[in-house]
Amino acid sequence: MTDIDFYQDPVNYCIEALSSDDSNERYNAADILRGLAGEAEPALVAICQHIEHDSDIEVRRQCVFALIDIGAALKQRANQCLPYLEAVKNEDDAELCELAQLAIAEICS
Repeated sequence: MTDIDFYQDPVNYCIEALSSDDSNERYNAADILRGLAGEAEPALVAICQHIEHDSDIEVRRQCVFALIDIGAALKQRANQCLPYLEAVKNEDDAELCELAQLAIAEICS
């Protein structure tokens, strides 16, 4: 899939994996970024793009879920994500909305 070595550069590996056509790869990339928490700061733009535009609801949820842990680590350094989280907070998917509210709370606390 990529020339980037996961073990040498997991964040950039995951950023690239978020561009995959395979929704499972995108989901797993978001999950790995969640686990990296504060180290995932360079991935915020890519995560936000997938919150807004990914065609798979599970990937969108996982990206928002990732922002709970990333937001807890970065706090206001993740403020750029707030407009994306606010936008999905009122969508029809209850789980997505709940996760967005939790992520907003972590970033703003």
